[in-house]
Amino acid sequence: MTKSLLSDVFHIAVALLDEGRLVYPAYKGWERDYSRLALLSKTRGLGLFTHDLPSLDRLLVAGLERGRLTPKGPLTSKVSKGVLVPKFLSGLWLRIFDSNACLLPDADSTAIALLRQIFCLGKRLVAECTPSRVQRTVEEYHNVESEVAPYSLQWEKVHLDTKQESTSLHLRDVIDGDNHDLLDWFRKHNADCTPASIGRLRVLLLRAQLHADAVVDLFKPFEATQFSGVRLEERRKSGFKHGPGAVSDRPGKGIDKYTFLNWPEKLQARFPYEACGNTASNYGPRPGYKEVPSKLVAVPKTAEKPRLIASEPTEFQWCQQLMKTFLEEQIYDVVGRQFIDFRDQEASRKLARLASLERRLATVDLSSASDRLSCMVVERVFRRKPSILHSLHACRTSRTIDPISNPPREMRKRKFASQGTAVTFPVQTLIFWILAMASLPGWDLKKKMRRFRGEVRVFGDDIILPSTGYTDLILLLHALGLRVNTEKSFVNGAFRESCGGDYWDGHNVAPIKPQRIGSDDPQSRAAMVDLSNNLHKAGWWRAAEAVRSKHPANKFMPVVGLDDGVVGWASFTGPNYSHLYKRRMNNDYQYEEVFVYRITGRTERNPTDGRSALLQYFTEDPTTVSCVLQRGNWNAGMALRSTTRDGRGWVELPGGEYRAHDAQRAPCHGVRDSSNA
Repeated sequence: MTKSLLSDVFHIAVALLDEGRLVYPAYKGWERDYSRLALLSKTRGLGLFTHDLPSLDRLLVAGLERGRLTPKGPLTSKVSKGVLVPKFLSGLWLRIFDSNACLLPDADSTAIALLRQIFCLGKRLVAECTPSRVQRTVEEYHNVESEVAPYSLQWEKVHLDTKQESTSLHLRDVIDGDNHDLLDWFRKHNADCTPASIGRLRVLLLRAQLHADAVVDLFKPFEATQFSGVRLEERRKSGFKHGPGAVSDRPGKGIDKYTFLNWPEKLQARFPYEACGNTASNYGPRPGYKEVPSKLVAVPKTAEKPRLIASEPTEFQWCQQLMKTFLEEQIYDVVGRQFIDFRDQEASRKLARLASLERRLATVDLSSASDRLSCMVVERVFRRKPSILHSLHACRTSRTIDPISNPPREMRKRKFASQGTAVTFPVQTLIFWILAMASLPGWDLKKKMRRFRGEVRVFGDDIILPSTGYTDLILLLHALGLRVNTEKSFVNGAFRESCGGDYWDGHNVAPIKPQRIGSDDPQSRAAMVDLSNNLHKAGWWRAAEAVRSKHPANKFMPVVGLDDGVVGWASFTGPNYSHLYKRRMNNDYQYEEVFVYRITGRTERNPTDGRSALLQYFTEDPTTVSCVLQRGNWNAGMALRSTTRDGRGWVELPGGEYRAHDAQRAPCHGVRDSSNA
């Protein structure tokens, strides 16, 4: 499998070098680069594309930000003593940097885009990491946890009630409070702070707390039963739902999540089982009282390191989804979509492009944002709305078990929540927006929102703000235990990156980073179609053709328009079926059919009993994708699972004359599976 994958990636990389040869025919070193790439792929194997070349991308991006290239690491040997750029693909490097490795004032955006595409071709390939890399990532996870700031309230208890009222807490407690553990933590992790920066930090923390209070004061109080009841009445779904991923309290696939095994006292206080985990017609006894911890899971991400998430217990995820819906609605009402939009990243990408042109805005990315966001920060940001704060505590698991380490271990979390918790994203988005606004001049938040509309956007840990606030934002984030990823944050040059949009001086230089390359299963074959089409849209036509040539159903694939929504090879000139020679006439409907490759999905029922099906029916909209139309009846309340399948079959030829005599059948537009295929 590794050999086959290496061959496929190398095949596409060679096609990308062909792209460069066409664009820059004057460069005479292409044959040398071909030979070097072939030799490196033989000696380094897949690691060339998953480790070495991605390190060159980091080197390139850092050079664009700093204005000078500082070659170090693999594949960075210089051309000569007088030419300081890397030897491999030196012709492209020298269109961006001069012989002294200084950034050219008219750096070639096409050369930047091509280099990045070659370097990042294997960066995101989903691959199993070596055990040593997994263990190293897990150790980093625990090290980050040990650095998280201590909290003031009783997050580890069943109830958050304390001797100290939450309203007395303040973000400035990290430097001026009476919590000695918190003060010691700050001194330890901010030992390099000067008296001047401490003075500046006092102002920023005060401003951040005032902004947080101003926003949260406008939030409505949260009461789970009332909120879910209103949503059920108005929108036909309550807001309670399950996430798509695994849960920590029941292994395996095909499980029925709608039957809860436990409902601990912690949840019962704010999310009563009778109203939140039950239905009026379900008279079953309350489940067990045990609080199951979340479970650390290593999800394949790249060959460099896995992604660590914490799968939540079923009942906690169920209630977190309701809190997530509430928080998103309140953020939209109070902050507005001009600053935060949880459904659309395009506005952030457009703003990043504008920032690369005008250079007035900076883009900031955080390192391990969810793992570093502490309960200490959350309890101070939401101090003015106890109903929200207590509900966030109630639906948060306080312990995480780590079965990956040897031996396994369990930890009591200081962080607010890991990746995998439904409320993590809206909570961190709101907090980072507040901190971004606090780093900008002014005390009146309403005036600042009018002034900086269109200049500040936050999506998770992707932050865009005026460059004048960049230094203060870093100071503020660092004081609260958060860390800026300097490799992916940009303020000086003409390069900006946000929400998957990478721009140099207004030009899109974002590389295509496939997760799968190969044809071993339906998902991989479907991914090949997407990869080819994405490369084609980006202008790398030879690379797209290289992918197409490897697809086992290439000769059965139609040519389609860019946005047709039909499986096929994308083309700027529109659809074309003339090359598909296998055709027939459908005798039932009297239209012409063509034999093509197609991708289908199959939905299967999970085993459920009557009670769990009833709960799903009354909490989810029966007209959504969770319920399928089968034999004319809605299978409402059934937990479903989907699988991807592909193959070849007959579909209606688009553009053919409509000759059906059935008056009840509407004309078909586009490719459609025939009923008798």
